[in-house]
Amino acid sequence: MKKSLSVILIYTLVLFLSETAYRAAYGIAADISGYPRILAYTCALCAAFYFARYTFSRLLIFVFFAIAAVGNNIHYEIYKTWLTAVNAYLALIEFGEVRTAGADMTGRLAVHVLWGAAECALFCTLALWNKKRGGRPAADILFFAALAVSAAMAARTKDTRSISPKAKYARIEAAYLSLGGVFGKVLPTYLFGRSRIPAYLHPAPQKTGAPQIRNIVFLVGESESARHLGHFGYPKDTTPRLSAFAKEHPDAWIAEAYSAGLMTRVALPMLFNAVPRPNGFMQISRGDTSLMRLAKEQGYTNHFHSAQAEGEMRIMNLLGMKWIDRLTYSGSFGFGAEESMPDKNLVKQLKETDLSQGRHFIVLHQRGSHMPYGKLLEPQEQVFGTASQTDKYDNTVRQTDTVRDEILQHLQSTGGSDWIFIYTSDHGQLVNDKDAAAGVWHEDVYTVPLMVYTPDSALQAQVRQTFSACRRNHHYQLSAWIIGLLGYSYPAAPCLPAYVTGNILSGDAGYMEIDANGNRKMIGN
Repeated sequence: MKKSLSVILIYTLVLFLSETAYRAAYGIAADISGYPRILAYTCALCAAFYFARYTFSRLLIFVFFAIAAVGNNIHYEIYKTWLTAVNAYLALIEFGEVRTAGADMTGRLAVHVLWGAAECALFCTLALWNKKRGGRPAADILFFAALAVSAAMAARTKDTRSISPKAKYARIEAAYLSLGGVFGKVLPTYLFGRSRIPAYLHPAPQKTGAPQIRNIVFLVGESESARHLGHFGYPKDTTPRLSAFAKEHPDAWIAEAYSAGLMTRVALPMLFNAVPRPNGFMQISRGDTSLMRLAKEQGYTNHFHSAQAEGEMRIMNLLGMKWIDRLTYSGSFGFGAEESMPDKNLVKQLKETDLSQGRHFIVLHQRGSHMPYGKLLEPQEQVFGTASQTDKYDNTVRQTDTVRDEILQHLQSTGGSDWIFIYTSDHGQLVNDKDAAAGVWHEDVYTVPLMVYTPDSALQAQVRQTFSACRRNHHYQLSAWIIGLLGYSYPAAPCLPAYVTGNILSGDAGYMEIDANGNRKMIGN
């Protein structure tokens, strides 16, 4: 037993020194008062791994340690926090998208991954000191019991530690809380609708007559922050065509707006179902205010063309897929199931539609400014160069400016006025020469561009009257207005308060309330 304790203590000390060195190297909060908790959690996990009787238990304990070491290192480098329960869940169900986004950060993350991997290799050798395992599986039982306790703590509505583990927590402690949050808070929220936030419900609107316009073309941007548009004052000329259009058509509505959420899987379901605040999953499932359903019931042919890979569009059932007549992904152009395509192909999709016949609700969903930035651009489209991630991101904003203008030129070439063009982005990103992140609480992430234009002067006047009434527009205001455009009676959205939902649709990962004075209040984060 003395030998076993000595081995455990030596490994604990080495791993403790490694974590404290990592913190010192990258400026992660730690002080002497936090050292005991790092030692305690490290020692407990080393003991559990050493004494575990079953190979299966050891495998799970090793995976847990890998999450604590490698997973936390990666997450902190990107988001400046330890791995959260929400992001752990999202990394699991959206692994392909995480892998794609991480491809552009290989150099930035390499040292952090290698540091964690070296710790994992060392941790694994602990098993060599106890090859003859026998007796009762006390360590196995205690490990799983500890995870159950963590899940039970997270299930309490007032427990928020798994949502945002503090930097002072030991990495193993943070992983312990986050995995407990996955099983105690996140999964129950998604699978069983368990939420501390009251469900949002709204009855299906009543028809008031025919739609106000025959053709609706809705360009949905991806990850484009309003903060990077030259038209709004950004120092680079990222939107020359938008600025030129605004001068030529001063009645066009072009403004900044608040997005409904920080991530696509939250923002788009809320936008396409007119959900103003968190926890609208039941409303979305019922489809009573689905834009696709309401358009379909008014005789529109619904089109949804996405430049993104089909494998990355698992939210389509939340966007009214069953009411979409023509749904295409990048695969329609010969790209693979996990391969997105350049946005210029969306213009081709639009041109294939005969807008002179019937009513059409056409959604063109971009790949836009999604990570890795500029991967799908041609060399001549990289007008700002590729020296920094900011340059790469700004290239994508410039390309969206081109695509948006080509769509407008095509619509204008039809010779009619019975169409309206709408543009907004699902959310933005925080991009500068030091950081590149989505899903974080920063104004760059939840401030997006909004454009609405129609050559129908009477309707355009209505557009300006509606949206100019607010100091800052928001996604729900756009959704509510579109419902009225489709010929339904629906209450006008109040300017404020506006809500920005975090990384879970229910709002249990936190949400922001923005009042009439622009004051921001974080709730549940």
